[in-house]
Amino acid sequence: MTENHSSRKKETRWLFFGSLSALAAGFGYIFWQIFSYGRRLLKQPALLATPFPQLPPGQTALESPCYRIAAANLRAGIETRRLPGGQEKVVLCAGSRNFREPWARDFGFASFGLVELKEFQTVQETLEVFLLNQKSSGQFPVKVHSTNFIDRYLHSLFKRQQPISTPIKPKYITAHNTISPDGNALLIIALLNYAQRSGDADFARQHWEALKRAVFWFEEHEKEADGLIHQPPYADWADSVARSGRVLYTNVLYWKAMRDLAAAAQRYGMAEDQPYLQSKAEKLKASINAHFWRADLGYYITSQYFDNLSSSGNLLAVSWGLTTPAQAHSILDKMNEFDMAKPVPTQVVHRAYPDKFIAIENRLGGIANYHTSAAWLWLGAWHVIALTRMERLPPERVAIVFGARIYGDGRLSAMLQDRVETAVQLYQQGKVQKLLLSGDNRFVDYNEPGNMRAYALSRGVAIEDIQLDYAGRRTYDTCYRAKAIFQLDSAVLVTQAFHLPRAIFTCRHLGVESIGVIADRRPYDPRSVRWSTIREIPAATVSLLDVLIKKPAPVLGEPIPIE
Repeated sequence: MTENHSSRKKETRWLFFGSLSALAAGFGYIFWQIFSYGRRLLKQPALLATPFPQLPPGQTALESPCYRIAAANLRAGIETRRLPGGQEKVVLCAGSRNFREPWARDFGFASFGLVELKEFQTVQETLEVFLLNQKSSGQFPVKVHSTNFIDRYLHSLFKRQQPISTPIKPKYITAHNTISPDGNALLIIALLNYAQRSGDADFARQHWEALKRAVFWFEEHEKEADGLIHQPPYADWADSVARSGRVLYTNVLYWKAMRDLAAAAQRYGMAEDQPYLQSKAEKLKASINAHFWRADLGYYITSQYFDNLSSSGNLLAVSWGLTTPAQAHSILDKMNEFDMAKPVPTQVVHRAYPDKFIAIENRLGGIANYHTSAAWLWLGAWHVIALTRMERLPPERVAIVFGARIYGDGRLSAMLQDRVETAVQLYQQGKVQKLLLSGDNRFVDYNEPGNMRAYALSRGVAIEDIQLDYAGRRTYDTCYRAKAIFQLDSAVLVTQAFHLPRAIFTCRHLGVESIGVIADRRPYDPRSVRWSTIREIPAATVSLLDVLIKKPAPVLGEPIPIE
């Protein structure tokens, strides 16, 4: 009995130490994996800011900053990625920080910009990646990726570039375990736009059957005779909102894809498919108007469950010509009435969705407004396109040009000449109708406004379209007098980049709603730039005091309204 007891004690001891050893080994293995992962992560290159490209020839001062930012943003996402078979493709990723992978939806919209930049190889090869991974049912992947959510989060948290050595593989289901019908439609639209704009008709013909399979996949999600797509919750671009059933945005994309396919069928020798596709596009247009248009509200409602104005579906409908002119103007009027462009860029909806329809992870994370009141650049871009298509972008009446140094012989300094030249170009392009040239004229032999006018006249500006402000001694004075003397409510401010933020701040706080145009038309003397930049620090402080506290009145006089 004593031997049995001793034996059991030994077994228990061995079991204890064995379990302890196994546990220690398990923890050691986990620790080693975490340590190894952390070491690999920290060895990744740091995230770097994207440099702007050089100013393209022929770009005006108004267009160039926006062009440069957009082009730099797009091109920063272009990179070569490896496929599982070892083949490499040049693709567009959705971002460099969080989403370093091609997404169907993001690429679909971005492809319009890539085509304008003539980045045809990137568009073609990104399309090829999605086409290679299309299912036999016609469904395209939501994205093709090589990292998981935790990878992306940790690399972003530690400001490291995501690794791209692993081949990219398709994913067909979203994080909410749903399909993504808008991505399918956008790939059709992107392919046909690329083929037409690049002249690559063979590419469209080669993949015509794949496009038709995508149509068949859509038809599986038509639940009723109206032909509209029904989607599950969290399935479109606003994937933190449980928008289900028939949703405006998704069905506008579906209609656009069918309309473009119908036109392409005739263009690329697929005439036998044209009648069916044309009939389908016409039916979808009629169904969208029957189901979503609310004449009493003046816009398309979001879905059968939400009657708010969502900018995505409405703006795409206007931009792509689904609406009548009356409908388009009504939508844009309502968006203006609801202040949906304030703050810029355009808001997602004019009235937020009820909280119960917002994904729980967004509510817990404090970003329940992600797809309601957050600002989205792409919506602002489509708003501009819609306004332009309907000719709703009247030019600002007046450009205010701020004075700067002139030489003893009357010549304008480089910075001042560039300011006036930029304003002249705005005038010649019809973007402004009048020039308010403001500067210092306290001394008989020093006349900034007069010499600015002489330059503008030499460049072809009509004398009746020029107004001089001889008492614009400071930025504050110019803005104050623009409102009090020249009675302006809005204006375009023309000056250098270092000065523009202070000018916009001052004019807006003094009642002149302003947008700015950068007048940096050449490299300036480095010493002059350094001095001007350093000078802005005390100047900005004085502006804050003047605008918010002191509010001094400059030299005034009789009102001279600019007609």
